[in-house]
Amino acid sequence: LIAELLTRKPLFPGKDEAEQTDLIFQMLGSPSESVWPKWRDLPQARNIPDGTRYSARLTAHLRKNNIIIEAVDLIQKLLALDPAKRLTAGEALDHEWLRTATGSDTSQRQRRVGQAVAFTRCYWHVYCWLDIIL
Repeated sequence: LIAELLTRKPLFPGKDEAEQTDLIFQMLGSPSESVWPKWRDLPQARNIPDGTRYSARLTAHLRKNNIIIEAVDLIQKLLALDPAKRLTAGEALDHEWLRTATGSDTSQRQRRVGQAVAFTRCYWHVYCWLDIIL
């Protein structure tokens, strides 16, 4: 959601579960044992072709849209394929991008906090959705 707020367009605009999963892997990279241990043990893993290999391109996509590196870092940590490596909502709210603002521009900080609140409301839904399809 944060990526979508910042870029003003859907990050994974899939039309169905299969397309959505493919778009996630296209952006985040294909799952592997090194990135996500035991991912092949998941019930839906059998639906992912073995020959499909994508390299992660999330950073390039976000930087192309002029997203600052601190926000990119937060988004990457929220979208980690391995649930054990994903930030919790509380950890996300404590991330540097939300804790700090450049200079004394409080409006920038307020905007970030507002985005974080919106994100937190949707975080659990997205987290559960990822667990269901993956």
